[in-house]
Amino acid sequence: EMLFVVAIVLAVGACGAPSERTCLKYVDSDPTIEQIRACLSVDSMNLELWSTLAESLFKVAEKLSKDGDGFEPMFDVDEILVPISEKIYHAAKALGETDLDEDQQGEVLQALNTLIVHKRHASSDGPEVAAQLFYEAKRLLPYVTWTDTMHIACDLNPTFRAIPWWNLEDQYLKGAVTLANAAIPDLQTELSEYLQEQQEGFRLLDDQFIVGKGSWTEKILWESGQFDNEACSYFIRTCELVAKLPIVSGRQAGSARRLDGLVSILKMTPGTHLVPHTGAHNRRLLMHVPIRVPKGVVFRVANETRAYDSKSAMVFDDSFEHEVWHNGDTDRYILYLTVHHPDMKLNLKRGNYQHQLKRARRLREERDGPVHEEL
Repeated sequence: EMLFVVAIVLAVGACGAPSERTCLKYVDSDPTIEQIRACLSVDSMNLELWSTLAESLFKVAEKLSKDGDGFEPMFDVDEILVPISEKIYHAAKALGETDLDEDQQGEVLQALNTLIVHKRHASSDGPEVAAQLFYEAKRLLPYVTWTDTMHIACDLNPTFRAIPWWNLEDQYLKGAVTLANAAIPDLQTELSEYLQEQQEGFRLLDDQFIVGKGSWTEKILWESGQFDNEACSYFIRTCELVAKLPIVSGRQAGSARRLDGLVSILKMTPGTHLVPHTGAHNRRLLMHVPIRVPKGVVFRVANETRAYDSKSAMVFDDSFEHEVWHNGDTDRYILYLTVHHPDMKLNLKRGNYQHQLKRARRLREERDGPVHEEL
């Protein structure tokens, strides 16, 4: 089962199920889980109502996971998100080829993504049921342009190479992979030192709705052109590695605009299961660099499942459906890096992070004494 964050009791008023009008009022005032659940009984083809309720559901889940001390079941996705997604899809079918704006199309594609992934894994004939839905949607809705039932991110550039697991010898990736692999001993040393000194510091990820069970947390090091000085003061060599990787942290030649991206250390506890899901778009690849990877952690992307290699990074396209199981007996730690897709042709140059990293070193020196110079 895919479960969310704290147990919720169904609370419908004494007068029974709310009306469509009442539900439309809910969405204007940040509805509660109980109100969203009650609205599921409304018979409506109002696309805006169901899309807004779905958005509200994610906001509530995100808020509760940030406010909570841990990750406990909140509500069953089969019971709430899947029915809302069904209603969005039925409303879209009723509209047919009616012009929808880009945001509305995205909402329908997100609902279809949820339904296809859910149906694929809901029963023994799930793959066939999911394929039927996939091809029905392509036939009925002109903006559904997917070509692969496993490649259903909401924002796909069809001209980009679509490869679930990338070859580490690829010319675009090889240099970064070589540097990352050589740095693994330093990453392990810094993590060990950090864990000896700090028992806290990893926070829940925003994407907690994909955690079927267990715990999945992160410590952010770099995000969209900015290092976290406090975090880097503990992970100097790790942050220096990130600064050396233009395909991760670089800038576009001739532009001062900061490119989106994220680097963090991800922690996953034994018994954790990340349920099948996809990323939002295909403008990036993901690189995982092993720091501590016990046996028993397996990773599926599309139709191929792999285990971690403790001495080598892996690179995959998260716009394909993917899933993770931690069947080992100790925590898994990896360095997570977003990589700009090579087909974006960004002409990336190494970013200038000397000033940022000097601040991190200064914090480190104030705490622990002199630290080596690298950049």
